[in-house]
Amino acid sequence: MQTGYTQNYSLSVSGGTEKTKAYMSLNFSDENGQYKGDDYKVYSTNIRIDHKVNNWLSAGVNMQASMCIRIKPMPAWKVHCVLFLWVELTMITVI
Repeated sequence: MQTGYTQNYSLSVSGGTEKTKAYMSLNFSDENGQYKGDDYKVYSTNIRIDHKVNNWLSAGVNMQASMCIRIKPMPAWKVHCVLFLWVELTMITVI
């Protein structure tokens, strides 16, 4: 047995111009359980871009992705990995 712990790290950047805005984030989470080899890791990201085409039309994209890795030592070593990807396109018109 060991002392379990959790670590979380995040980095985000945003900016843009009068017509275009952008945002991006990266995240990492690391969990170690009380049993040696009991690990859980999550990597994730989010990217969003919005653009004002003209006075009546805006368009954008939002993408999210994450990957989880789970390692369990008991009763037998098992490794689980899950990958998730989400993409959303938006278009807004105002008349």
